[in-house]
Amino acid sequence: MGFVLVAAGLFSARGFVVPSRRLVAARRRALVMDVVVDDGAKIPKRKVALLMGYKGSGYYGLQRQPDDEVPTIESELVRALAAARVVSEANAGDLGKIGWSRAARTDKRVSAARQVVAGKLQVGDGDLEGAIARINAALPPEIRVFDAVRVTKGFDTKRACDRRRYAYMLPSIVLASPALVDAAFGEVGRDDAAVERMRGNIIEAKKRRHSYDWGLTDDERASVARRLASFRVSDDVVARLRDFLKGYLGTQNYHNFTSRINAHSDQAKRYVIAFDASPPFSFDENDGAEWLQLSVVGQSFMLHQIRKMVAVAAEASRTSRHAGDILSRLCDPDVDVPLQLVPGDGLYLGEPIFATYNKYKADPNAGRLKLDWSPGHPKFDVINEFRRDVVEAGILHRGDPRALGPWVDYLWMLKVFGFPLSPDDPRHEVNDSPDDGTRVAWYAHRAAVEKKFPPVLLINGWGGAARDWGGLVRRLSQFRDVVCFDQRGVGGSEVPWNYSVRLMANDARAVASDVVADAPCDVVGFSLGGLVAQQLVFDYPEAVRRLALCSTSPGGKRCAEYVSTDFFDVLDDYEDSLCDDDDDAASHADRVAREKQRRRAAAAFFVNGLPTPWVASRVDALKKVVDRFVDPTFVARPAKGIHGQKQAVLKFNAADADLAAVTAPTLVLHGDVDPVLDPHCATLLLSSIPNATILLLAGVGHHAYIQEPLEWLQAILDFFDDDAK
Repeated sequence: MGFVLVAAGLFSARGFVVPSRRLVAARRRALVMDVVVDDGAKIPKRKVALLMGYKGSGYYGLQRQPDDEVPTIESELVRALAAARVVSEANAGDLGKIGWSRAARTDKRVSAARQVVAGKLQVGDGDLEGAIARINAALPPEIRVFDAVRVTKGFDTKRACDRRRYAYMLPSIVLASPALVDAAFGEVGRDDAAVERMRGNIIEAKKRRHSYDWGLTDDERASVARRLASFRVSDDVVARLRDFLKGYLGTQNYHNFTSRINAHSDQAKRYVIAFDASPPFSFDENDGAEWLQLSVVGQSFMLHQIRKMVAVAAEASRTSRHAGDILSRLCDPDVDVPLQLVPGDGLYLGEPIFATYNKYKADPNAGRLKLDWSPGHPKFDVINEFRRDVVEAGILHRGDPRALGPWVDYLWMLKVFGFPLSPDDPRHEVNDSPDDGTRVAWYAHRAAVEKKFPPVLLINGWGGAARDWGGLVRRLSQFRDVVCFDQRGVGGSEVPWNYSVRLMANDARAVASDVVADAPCDVVGFSLGGLVAQQLVFDYPEAVRRLALCSTSPGGKRCAEYVSTDFFDVLDDYEDSLCDDDDDAASHADRVAREKQRRRAAAAFFVNGLPTPWVASRVDALKKVVDRFVDPTFVARPAKGIHGQKQAVLKFNAADADLAAVTAPTLVLHGDVDPVLDPHCATLLLSSIPNATILLLAGVGHHAYIQEPLEWLQAILDFFDDDAK
C-alpha cells in the first residue's frame, strides 16, 4: 500500500485520511484558541512588555532554572502565561522561541517593586487588561503583573534599560559597634572563648574535609535579635555611611565585589550614578527595630555586587574606616580580597529606567506607550501599594525583632570569620588553615596487572581535569594504579575563592592520602601541574618517590623572558568569554558571541601550544579536543576557577633553596619546540634540582601528551621503572 504525504495530512491510495499525531495536536490547539477568542480569529504574536512586582523570599531568584522543580519567579510566571493562553504550552517550555528578555536578574530571596520582562505574546490590543487579569488569577499573591505595554518588534528589555535603581533595607544593628554586638552574643554563651573553640573545631573539620555547623540555634538567634532591636544608630555613623557610599560614584573596577569576573576585563568596570541612605526610621520607638533605606542607581550591576558594596560600607562605617583608603585597594585589579555580603533578604529592584527608549522609540500613535510608571500614571497607586505592603513589609515586618534573623546570622558570621577590608587586614587562622577544606573530586584506576610499583598521581595543567587525560589513564592503568583529580575550581571539584599553588599541592596531598594513605607516589605534573608537583615535594617530601616535571618551569622573574606573553592573553580571552555581562540576564546574541569567543580562545590555547606543522596536519583531531574543552557537560570550567588558577601560576616562584633540597629522583620532560615555555625553563629546573635528569622530545610543543602521547608516556614509565632494572 502506497502513501503520499500532502499538506492536509496523510492520504492512502484508497482515498481515506490518516491524520498524523502532530496534525491532530495542532488542530486541538487551534480549537482551544477558538474557544478562548470570541470571534474565532487567529491572534498574532505581539512583542509586549510586562511590568511586574514580586516578593523574592521562598524563591531561587527570577530566572527560570533547568530543573523546573526549583521555585523561581519566572517558573511561576510562565505557568501563569500558559494558563492565560497568551503563550502556547510548546513555547512555555522554551522562552527563546518568544524572544524573552528581562530588565534585571534578581538573585535568591531578592524582591522587585518594579521589574520588566518582555516577549511575543498572543494577545490582542483590546485584550491587554483582560490578559493581565487572567495572568494574575494564575499567580500566587506575592507575584503581580501590573501593566502590559506594546513595544517594538526588536525590543530587548535588558539592552533597552538605561539604568537600574535598587534599594536595600538595612537594619541599624549592622552598624552597631563590634563591642555592642559581642556583648549581645555573649549573653547567649557565644563569648570570645566560645568563638575560639569553634574556630579550632572548624579548622580540624576542614583538615578532615568534613563540615561543621557553626551557626546559631533558633533560640540564640531570637534572643540576640531582641537584645539588639532597641539599638539606635548615631548621627555620626550615618554620616560616615553616607560619605562612604559617595565613594562608589563614577566608574570603578568592582572585580572584588562579584564572583565571576576577570579583574582586568572591562566587564569588571561599572558606572554608579547615585548611592545614598535615608534617615533611620522605626515603627516602635522603644522595642521595634530601626532601619535605613539605601538607594543605588547604576547602568548595570554584577552578581552580588550591591550586597558586597553595602557590606563593605556598613563594616567600614561602624569601625571608622575611610572610604578612600579601602576602595583604592578593593578596586585595584591586582588586589584580591574575599568580601562578605549582606543577606539578600533586604535587597529589592526599585525600578528599571528606559529613558532612551521612551524618548526615541515609544509612539502612542502606534500603540507603543512609554515604559514609565511615575506619579500620575493610572496604575501608580497600585504599584506603590504593592511595594509598600508586600515588598517592604515582607522585609521589615513593622519592626518585629524576628525580622532581624538573617542579619543576626550575618553578624555572627563576621564574629567567627572576620571581615578583612583590605589585603593588609589581619585574618583569622580559620580562613588560612593549611588545608582550606576545598572539596576535590578524585578518581582511582586500579592496575590490570599485579602491583609492582607505587601508584602514579597525575596533576594536570591550567583548567585541567581528570577527564582531560583521555586514553592516557587507560594505557597507564595497564601497568600502575593511577590517581587523578579535578583541580580546584573546575570539573567536579569545589569552586572556592582562594587559589595558590600551595593550596593546590595540599589538594593533591589530600587526594593521595585518601587513596594510598601514607604510601609515597610517583608524581607527574604537567604545566601548572608541574608547579603543584614542585610544591608537593617541597612540603611533603615523604609523599613523593619519583617526580616527572613536564612542560613546566620554576616560576618567578628568572623565567619571565622565556614565557610566551601571548599565552596569557589567550587565557584572558577565555576568562572573558565565561563571564556574565552583569547581574542581568544575558541576551541570546550575548550568549552566541561569548560562545564564539570561547571557542576561538580555546582553539588558540591549543594551537599556540603546538608546532604549526603538526596542527596543520591534524585539524580535525584538534577540533575534537577543543569541543571537549569548551563543553561544560564534559568538564565545567567556570570563570572563577579559571581566573584563580591563572593567578596561582603568576604568583608561583620556587625558591632556589627548596629546589636544592629535593631528594626525589626527578625527570624534567620538555618539548624542544615548546612555544609557551622555552626549553630554557627546563634547563633551569635541571640545574637547580640535585638528582634531576632531562629529556627533550624532538619536534614536540607544550601540549606534549596530546601531540605525542605514547612517546611522552613511555618516557615517564621508563624513568619511574628505572630503579627496578
